[in-house]
Amino acid sequence: GRVACQVMSGDELTLTELLFQGGLENLQPEEIAAVLSAFVAPDGPVEQVPAPTAGIQRVRDQAEELHVSILKLQANSGVRINAEDWWKLCNFSLSLVAYDWANGVSFGDIMHKTNAQ
Repeated sequence: GRVACQVMSGDELTLTELLFQGGLENLQPEEIAAVLSAFVAPDGPVEQVPAPTAGIQRVRDQAEELHVSILKLQANSGVRINAEDWWKLCNFSLSLVAYDWANGVSFGDIMHKTNAQ
C-alpha cells in the first residue's frame, strides 16, 4: 500500500505490482524510461508500436498480463470500470518516443516518428 500511495500515475496498481515482481530489474535506464512512459500518458490513443528492445517487450508483456488480472479482479469484486478507459492507463504507445529521447535523439527526429501531440 505504501508504494502504491507514492506512485502518482494513472495505474498505480499495475505499476506497483510490476515493481514488486522485479519487472524493471536488468533494464537499462533508457528502457526504464520507455516502460514508465506507459503509466504517465493516459490520455493518448492506445496504439500498438513495436518495442524498441527485447527487455521492453518482456516488461510490456508482463505489465499487460498484470493489467488484465487487475481488471478481472476489480470486475469480480463489483468495481465498475470502462474497459476503454482502463486500457489507456497502461499505454505503451509512447515507449519508442521515450526510449529515443532517453538515448539523446533530437526532438526534431523524434517528432518525425510519432503522431503524439
